[in-house]
Amino acid sequence: MRQDLTFLWWRFCELKNGVYTCQREGVVYADGLDTQSVQVMREFSSHQRADVEEGCPDDILLQSRIEFVDGEFWDSIVAGAAIVCFNAPFDLSRLALEYRGAKSKNTGWSMVLWQHEGEPDKFKPKLRIKPKDSRSAFINLAGGDPNHRVIYRGRFLDLSVLGWALRNRHMTLNGFLESFGLKKKMEHEPTGQVTEKELKYGRRDVECTLALLNAMKLEYDGFPLQLSPENAMSAANITKAFLDEMHVLQPAKKFHLPARTLGKCMQAYYGGRSEIRIRHHGCEMNFKANQNRESLVMNG
Repeated sequence: MRQDLTFLWWRFCELKNGVYTCQREGVVYADGLDTQSVQVMREFSSHQRADVEEGCPDDILLQSRIEFVDGEFWDSIVAGAAIVCFNAPFDLSRLALEYRGAKSKNTGWSMVLWQHEGEPDKFKPKLRIKPKDSRSAFINLAGGDPNHRVIYRGRFLDLSVLGWALRNRHMTLNGFLESFGLKKKMEHEPTGQVTEKELKYGRRDVECTLALLNAMKLEYDGFPLQLSPENAMSAANITKAFLDEMHVLQPAKKFHLPARTLGKCMQAYYGGRSEIRIRHHGCEMNFKANQNRESLVMNG
């Protein structure tokens, strides 16, 4: 079942006094969306005030997908802002026009967000999504103009992954909202249609995502760590970062043991089983196998 983009909401936020505050709010529709649906979105956005800080534009910006990726999305990347989502691989992939499998087997996908004359734009990067496991992924931008490659690698923060790192539990958006004492999102079963109720539901999701971002930031800021939130992929990452901050040497650096002794230690640690930890590859479990400052919050 295809789940192409119909519309998505976004908020561009600025960090003020330790809290991300909305400066601009908008809604994006698919490039080929029918005229009637676009008109429903236009009427809805024209009768609502943007949920922004006082003094900021209070109209809701209505854009097509191409206008958004060429405008606010690209500007956020160039500015070094964090692109924040809940379940980022899904939300971000809704913006793609096509995808390409990675050249190396089982190493992810490249999403084409920008095209020129029907072909991938050579001067703009592709969105690269490389699965870490079944619930998280490494996300960055790759390719494009080599003179700007370092600038637009992108910062992508998936709150579902950060929540897993902070709580050591996988939960839905509502689950994490409850965990942080926040108001839950609307009770609604999405229909895939463009209606006033669907637009309210999507807008509320972004509001909840921003609230969750600020709650997670408050907790994470209490950790004296240099580890950036987008690199906190698990509780183990955070634990290792604490050890680094305390300058605790890893056993491999502190003790110089022969490989044979280390092998025996690992077998004991894994309860006598051989250590096979190759992602996305099946192996027999036997001994022979050992040989071989700103943010763009989105919700689609």
